[in-house]
Amino acid sequence: MLPSSASTNPTIVLVHGAWRSPECFDSLRKVLEDRGYPTEAPGHPSVGAEPPTKTLEDDVINMQIVLNRLIEDEGKEVVLVGHSYGGTVISNASDGLGRDQRAIAKKRGGIVLAIYLAGFLVPKGATLFYGLGGAWAPWMRFNGEYSYASDEAKRFYGDLSPENQQRWVSKLRHRSKASYLSLNTHEPWRNMPCGYILCENDCALPFPVQKMLVSSTEQKMQGDSSIGAQKLLTANLKASHSPFLSIPEKTAEVIEDMIGKICRSS
Repeated sequence: MLPSSASTNPTIVLVHGAWRSPECFDSLRKVLEDRGYPTEAPGHPSVGAEPPTKTLEDDVINMQIVLNRLIEDEGKEVVLVGHSYGGTVISNASDGLGRDQRAIAKKRGGIVLAIYLAGFLVPKGATLFYGLGGAWAPWMRFNGEYSYASDEAKRFYGDLSPENQQRWVSKLRHRSKASYLSLNTHEPWRNMPCGYILCENDCALPFPVQKMLVSSTEQKMQGDSSIGAQKLLTANLKASHSPFLSIPEKTAEVIEDMIGKICRSS
């Protein structure tokens, strides 16, 4: 049974991927808020940066400002949802903020669940290249330190109408190449429940790669006797890379279902 009001539901923090802005989550936020979940959607300094020198660390610091306000100042419980590159941001920003970790220290609030939405779930000490097979994706373009995408309608928005494809492609901005190159410093699954939502028709982070990220993480979980959970919560969506645009209601349903499983087990 899920909490019944926004005052008891966790706050869902939606963390977008590369080249995008928080606006991409507007439809999903409305659905979640109509279901009683407060939401936040911070941006990344690395997107649109001039000069293009911002790194993953800058994005993580920006994310931690939001999390510290919600958790340290307001004592709230939080669910993180990291899309694509946003997965690396939530991995690093969540360090030390798990609800169970904080409860041991007799502190209120904390992260109750971290969800990767077609996201880069990479090991500690690895970079985003781990999820790209060790090389830049062929549709990624660079001009010096500027990073761009190509064939964006197909890669990101394959299940949107042509009109909506063009609308969202027009909103994409450059990001700094440096933001891809930083090492991941934290594995959230070691101290908080984690989930993964796989997008079956994804042309940016292909479905087989998403399955590899899940299976390799679960192998590490099962090889560590100190970890309570041996598997990630998982769900599949028949969607391209941006289900929050094409099927926001179904995306919200899957997120809420994962939250419900954590609430029932805690």
